[in-house]
Amino acid sequence: MIAIERHGSIIASTPEARAVGIECGMTVTRARALQPSVLILQRDAAMEQTTWETILARVHETTPLMIAPRLGLIYCGMDRPVQVRGILHDTYGQGGRAMTQTLALLAAVIAEPGKTMTVPRDGAAQFLATWNTSNLRVLEYSDELVERLRLFGLSTMAHVQHLTRRHLHAQFGTEGHTLHDLLHSVPDRTELPVYSPPPSVVALGRFDDPEREPAALLPVMAMMVEEAWTELAGRHATTIEVQMLDRADNVIVRSSRILAGKVQWSSTFLMTAARTLLQDLLDTDRWCSGLRLKLMGLLQPPAMQATMFRPRPCIDDVIPLVLRRYPHGLRRIVRVDADAYLPERAALLSYYDHDGGAA
Repeated sequence: MIAIERHGSIIASTPEARAVGIECGMTVTRARALQPSVLILQRDAAMEQTTWETILARVHETTPLMIAPRLGLIYCGMDRPVQVRGILHDTYGQGGRAMTQTLALLAAVIAEPGKTMTVPRDGAAQFLATWNTSNLRVLEYSDELVERLRLFGLSTMAHVQHLTRRHLHAQFGTEGHTLHDLLHSVPDRTELPVYSPPPSVVALGRFDDPEREPAALLPVMAMMVEEAWTELAGRHATTIEVQMLDRADNVIVRSSRILAGKVQWSSTFLMTAARTLLQDLLDTDRWCSGLRLKLMGLLQPPAMQATMFRPRPCIDDVIPLVLRRYPHGLRRIVRVDADAYLPERAALLSYYDHDGGAA
């Protein structure tokens, strides 16, 4: 049971935590009182971004048409609906399928976690008539707007559709404009662009015959690690993933791990992480025709400040050069007694010798 907190409130929880009553918006104190054994973690923006990139990569495997306008939201084509539903099941995400992006978004908001809600081609009006305006909070509309809509009797999106842009602005200000634009984009169908994934390092190994034994898989993994390490060329990765493939290079099973940002990188470290993930995938009944190693979330090594000017020489560098030409031309002040009453007894002048010391 894991919950994520921010500013003293729960903002996310695993299905096991929700099963015992820990919900979003609950205070941390209340959550611990409800279930003392729950693990409550601080929100980590870097961890969220790394996990999000992993999900984007999985969705991109199902279709080339995709766009992700913000963290947590993906619009994609349904070229392989079975695989998309599998991703939703694995990530406990919510999916919506419709003729337009806005309808799909509204459907995803009210879908059950891990499942997809479909809006029929001619069922948009009926769908909006059942879409409760209280769900606008999920789309980051304020509680004040939701509560005032309820007081006005506007309980569904079909009711709000009858209001003009001027009415919504007069009652809700800038949020009214945003809500009006959302409703009027429901029938608009826009084509999805071709997604350009971030750079990653991929190493692939294949077998002539299906294999399942570690004695056959580990040597191939070692060669893939060396290939990936060479291609990294000093960069770091935030995620490592190992996949088992069938003969058509489709993923049978996968295992991934988020790498610590301050870890000391080496080929040995990479091999240890890859072997650990591969061990998780091994099974007596699981055969594979290939392995794929992916390093995602690539980061450049920390930059070092270049020296723009030559360093100024110090006196120890200059003295030997001057003494070669002027053996008795340099003198130095030698402190004798810092507490002397007479200034001339506090210090004296002496010559430099050829070794740079006083004589």
